Amino acid sequence: MATTTNFGWTKPTVGGSSGVWGNELNTTLDDIDTDLQAVKDNADDAVLRSTDSTATAVTFLRQPQYQDVNLGTPMSASETIDLDNGRLFHGTHPGSGTVTFSMANVPLSGRLTYFQIEITDGGAGSGISWPAGFPWPGGSPPSLSVSGTDIISVYTRDGGTTFQAILAGQDMQ
Repeated sequence: MATTTNFGWTKPTVGGSSGVWGNELNTTLDDIDTDLQAVKDNADDAVLRSTDSTATAVTFLRQPQYQDVNLGTPMSASETIDLDNGRLFHGTHPGSGTVTFSMANVPLSGRLTYFQIEITDGGAGSGISWPAGFPWPGGSPPSLSVSGTDIISVYTRDGGTTFQAILAGQDMQ
């Protein structure tokens, strides 16, 4: 008996069935086999972040879900926003000194990457030092709440050369 090329499904023997439906069924099975192989190939190639600088396209089969990353209460003086670990980062300012953020594992240029940072008491101490490439509306970072929670929304589309950042919520209660 014949089988399909990719998945090895057994096809009915032509002439072994009454009528001509065997030919039509075999053609249909071959078409399904080919289409399913294409879906499988896309699924096998789907990634959330590629380190291959030659990659030109990525196929997503479902909405990715990301972890919520706790930066600590209190945060340390240096915090890394590692986009391999999540897309929502939250923590509490230690109350003195400056918390300096840096970036890690930003997806390749041409991919829109969005994340949020939720900061409690971010205006305490000397506040927050943002990474290079964070332009803000009006040219300056916002004043964060000394006692309260603020949400910063950020995206990049050029692999982290430039981030667009806004204060999405201030003194959230």
